[in-house]
Amino acid sequence: MHIKKFSAMLASLMLLSCFPATMNASANDAVIDTEGAVAIAIEQKSVTLEELRNQNYQVPVFVKMMENPGINAMEFGVDVDERCSYQIINDNDEAYELGNAFLNISMVYSSRGNFTWSVWGSSSIQKKTGINLLMVLVTVPETASAGDLFTVTYQPNNAQGGKHIYRNSATRANFTDISWTDGGVQIVDSETLRQGDLNGDDQINIMDVILINKAIYGKADLTPAQMKAADINGDGKPDANDTLMVMKYIIKLIDTL
Repeated sequence: MHIKKFSAMLASLMLLSCFPATMNASANDAVIDTEGAVAIAIEQKSVTLEELRNQNYQVPVFVKMMENPGINAMEFGVDVDERCSYQIINDNDEAYELGNAFLNISMVYSSRGNFTWSVWGSSSIQKKTGINLLMVLVTVPETASAGDLFTVTYQPNNAQGGKHIYRNSATRANFTDISWTDGGVQIVDSETLRQGDLNGDDQINIMDVILINKAIYGKADLTPAQMKAADINGDGKPDANDTLMVMKYIIKLIDTL
């Protein structure tokens, strides 16, 4: 499959400094490896053809940091399916309007050509979880049909072609335990989602729990198919009991939903 590729460099300002930390270590900038797992997750969105038409075939996909042991500077790549066009949304209000969630950054600007960009935030980003690092607004082709999957995938590379970079610019520590989950846009029939699988990726995992919780607290609008998939106990609406059931399934306390 042919893929369009862009890379992303994210870094944060230290609270006590007015200058951004560089990603490149100088001869006197001793960098040490440190323990701590980093988890990146790219959303997988399930949409019907009717929803696509209502959205002008545009689907917002967030790239999130699910686990952060203390990072405030990072650089990695993301691939977008070549059949799609895309935009990087770098305005907080626009991100909220499109995806009903804010980006956890203070400023974004383009850098190093069209497909590379930098994000600067405050050092408060350190050790937060569930951070929205960026939004990719994917435009799928109008020829899309039910069953099509348009991928948005993580690439462990930096802008210079080397390995991805995760650092704390204050301690000069490198983080090397990196895991990630790919995502994208799945086109579904209105009746194809099974119980608990809200994003239609044929897996029931923490991403589905997050989506249920967002719906419960009014942070996400579910499609009719997703509402049905989220209503595990059949009381007509997603609630904390449904979240609990999905969590029990994920950790194998129950066998079915």
